[in-house]
Amino acid sequence: MQKYFLSVLSRLFNTHTNDVILLDPILDQQAQQYLRECLSLLVNRELPHNWHLVPSSEYAWVAYLREIPDIFPRSIYFKLYLNRNRWERLKSTIRGSRARRARQQNELLVTYGFNAPKTYGWGIMGQSEFLLTQGLTGQGLADYIYSHWRHPLQRDQIIHKRYIIKFLALQIAQLHQAGFIHGDLRPNNILIDNSKDDPNFSFIDNERNQFYADAPPIRKVIKNLVQLNMIFPMVLTKTDRLRFYQQYRNTRELSLSDWLSIMDKVTRITASRMNNKHPPINE
Repeated sequence: MQKYFLSVLSRLFNTHTNDVILLDPILDQQAQQYLRECLSLLVNRELPHNWHLVPSSEYAWVAYLREIPDIFPRSIYFKLYLNRNRWERLKSTIRGSRARRARQQNELLVTYGFNAPKTYGWGIMGQSEFLLTQGLTGQGLADYIYSHWRHPLQRDQIIHKRYIIKFLALQIAQLHQAGFIHGDLRPNNILIDNSKDDPNFSFIDNERNQFYADAPPIRKVIKNLVQLNMIFPMVLTKTDRLRFYQQYRNTRELSLSDWLSIMDKVTRITASRMNNKHPPINE
């Protein structure tokens, strides 16, 4: 036990950490060499040629490369994890860093049949930890809803909207049924690819996900449903929400009493939070 705590303290206060770069061996030599050259700039928050900055929280720095046909046929995202407070390194040493947790949660989702970013590489350079992931096809769900579902809608658009809502409810119910609670299920952390007959959903920003071998706690389920419910009624009506909840309940085979209790809490919490939000501007 003494050796363990000494190793923790050593890692916490060691300011000369050796660089560690782990790249997916499936990448060929040209791709790996290109990424290593880019990383020397990205970890210092400098953009290599053809890379673009992505708006993110104050505790991360994110950039993406759209594609390089001869090397990467799909986009790549780089995320640099910034310390949120002085205890960040200690917590990372004990429970695993945010980059490590994101990689593990992405892989766990994929193992259970859900879409999540594929890891191209991760590691430490200097005092910064990073993650390289393959870009996913799709648009943030909130962005999609606000750009496609503003009234008035034609009949075929309404039918298609209901179809998407049904598939979304099915996917979220399956996610919870499998034991997952998403760490931040705001709508734009779900990507929707509507290019085929059936909509396809992917989950991003998974570092705070939790997995339960048994059914996840109801309070966590409620939290996820509230996060997902934060869409203004100008585009998502009460009837739309009821359709979602009915499909969710049927998929999870919840009793009426359990479901009414969940719905009551979700509705009250959502209403309270909506009072402090302003609808997006219709551009």
